[in-house]
Amino acid sequence: PPRIHKPGEDGLNDFIIEKIINNSKLTSELGFTEEQIKTLKTAAEEGKKKQTALQEKMKAAGMEQAKLMTQESVDENTVFLAVEKTGQIRIEMAKEKIRQMLVVKKTLTPEQSAKIKEMVQDRAKQMRKEREQGGPNREYLKKFREEKNRENKPEPST
Repeated sequence: PPRIHKPGEDGLNDFIIEKIINNSKLTSELGFTEEQIKTLKTAAEEGKKKQTALQEKMKAAGMEQAKLMTQESVDENTVFLAVEKTGQIRIEMAKEKIRQMLVVKKTLTPEQSAKIKEMVQDRAKQMRKEREQGGPNREYLKKFREEKNRENKPEPST
């Protein structure tokens, strides 16, 4: 069966791209042109504005749905219309995410996309390795936990 692609699995999610376009060393290493950087920055800014507006709409729609459900007399049709409204907002949010991913895919070369994917995979391996070894702050965390345990133990009664 065909493998289902998860958003961001190729390293091209909006968070990663935003980190890259704001890091001149990385954009240089990846061979980004000024035009690519401009296109991606503009798309990221517009996408954030749209997502923020949609999140506000979702919050308001969710509040309305909750209000309808807590009324003494609940009108089923009105509640289902409210559910439809939140569903439509979710669809718009998903479409906006996809729009952002498509801009990235259209803007980057296949080589740049492959390099980003490789960088993301390398970083994930590094993080897994650190986690398996207890992380870079293992000793600090151990001391912190010991202190907390001492603080939380009750004093022996005399």
